[in-house]
Order: sequence, then structure tokens, then C-alpha cells
Amino acid sequence: MGLEIAFADVGGWDTHVNQGGATGQLAQRLDDFAKSIARLTADLGDRMQDVVILTMSEFGRMARPEWKWAERIMGTPARCS
Repeated sequence: MGLEIAFADVGGWDTHVNQGGATGQLAQRLDDFAKSIARLTADLGDRMQDVVILTMSEFGRMARPEWKWAERIMGTPARCS
């Protein structure tokens, strides 16, 4: 039957400094990631029609609004009563 599922874990995303626009650490990580996906799709060729590529990220924070941060950026949100 062949390979039905594969998993890859790529670290090094939590840089915090030296993001550097088009040439910084984040840009380099994104470039490596994009080239890896491109190579995979090229290698699979016509078989890509039967493949799903799923990417996901875990940022390590609760999924809830950070109102104090949002208020600093956007001002106090409107309140309805």
C-alpha cells in the first residue's frame, strides 16, 4: 500500500530578535520551509493530486483576546449596553 502519512517537525521559529525583514532569521526560516514544500510537491509530481499537505503552528498562548495589548494598539474597544 505504501506510505500513507508522514510527519516533520521543524524548530527554530522562536527567535524574538534579529527578525530582519527579508534577510533576518524569520525570513530564512520561511524560505527554508517554502523550499521544502516546493521540493516535496515537485518530487511527488502527478501524485500530488492525491496528497494533502497540512501545516500548523503552536504559539503557546491561550486563544483569548489580550485586551490590554489590543487597547494600546487600537484604543479602548467600544462597549454596547
